[in-house]
Formats: sequence, structure tokens, C-alpha cells
Amino acid sequence: MTDMRTGVCAVCDHREVVRAGAMEFGARGTSRPMAVTYDGKDGVYGFQPKLEEGHGRLRSYTCRSCGFTQWYADTPDKIPLNANMGTKLIKAK
Repeated sequence: MTDMRTGVCAVCDHREVVRAGAMEFGARGTSRPMAVTYDGKDGVYGFQPKLEEGHGRLRSYTCRSCGFTQWYADTPDKIPLNANMGTKLIKAK
């Protein structure tokens, strides 16, 4: 499949792609960049992520013609593997 980070749509071959950083919005107007996982600690209500400590910031690439979207994470090799963070490495056999 075509990697849309090159500016070419993987579905319709259109040559205009919009890159956007995804955001998460929480209570009381808080926001943070969307990421694969976050540092944090176990708290009264379970795992509590730190707002500023994301790993694998997510970015979307959307075709301006057909709307097809691909997602990519920054620095995937640096995403920590930790059950509390909900991450696990899966290797093909």
C-alpha cells in the first residue's frame, strides 16, 4: 500500500494529502496530543496518564479528494512496552 506521507493517496492516487496532529480533549478544557500511550501511575480510579508524557504521537494523513485516511505514530521504536500502559509487542512467527 502507498505510504500517504509521500503526498499521494493510497486509494485514488490523488496528489494532495492533509497532515494533521490528532488531539484528545478532556474535562475542564484540557487537551493533549493523541499518542499510542502515556506515562502515568496507578491511582484511585485506575491508571492515570500524565497529560504531557505521550509516546508515539499520532498523525493522520487524509486525501483531499476521496477522504481516505492513514494513521502513523512518531518514533514507534521508542514506544514503551508495559502492561499498565496497555502496550505489548507482537512478533510474527
